[in-house]
Amino acid sequence: SATIGYKGFSFNLWGNMDTDLWNKDNGSNPSSWTETDMTMSYAWAMGPVSFSTGYIYYAVDNSANNTQEVYLSATLDTLLKPTLKIYRDIDHFAGWYVTLGVSHSVPVTGELNLDLGAQVGYLAADEASSYADPIDSSKAYGNFHDGVLSASMKIPVNKYIAVTPQLYYSFPLSSDAKDRLQADNLSSIVKNDADFIYGGVSLSMAF
Repeated sequence: SATIGYKGFSFNLWGNMDTDLWNKDNGSNPSSWTETDMTMSYAWAMGPVSFSTGYIYYAVDNSANNTQEVYLSATLDTLLKPTLKIYRDIDHFAGWYVTLGVSHSVPVTGELNLDLGAQVGYLAADEASSYADPIDSSKAYGNFHDGVLSASMKIPVNKYIAVTPQLYYSFPLSSDAKDRLQADNLSSIVKNDADFIYGGVSLSMAF
């Protein structure tokens, strides 16, 4: 991932390489670059509220599933920093995705803080062809979808470089969401799972 920014405007390029790609037809595959996302955004503040709006282009390994999205987010500078984000897919998966999250930093020592977060999401597709209901495939899916708990700690290495260990737990928020997520994962190595624990370590450089 790489980001350049100037006076509130920014451009981000993000890519994903799956080191142990799995699919239901061929089993385990060699390393594969599976997705490239491009985001253009603008951020500003009005009093205690910070806003961000932008456009995202998702280029996935199957070009038929490439899609585009616009979004708007607002964060209130108060206890737990509540953040509302609204995403609108304007292409292949037409629909709405809305999240509400909170976060809190716990001082550990010196420059180190334990950053904790929690988020809930609601997903509503426009049509069944975009994202179908798991019970009735003729209907478009719409329900509370997923929750995410997170923990991370940014560790400065020097003035420009930081290392950040991260841990996440995601889970369905409704029975429809559980069925939908299980169906989506039938082609993966974690078949029929709807909740996941995952994490990693990021290395960032800013100047």
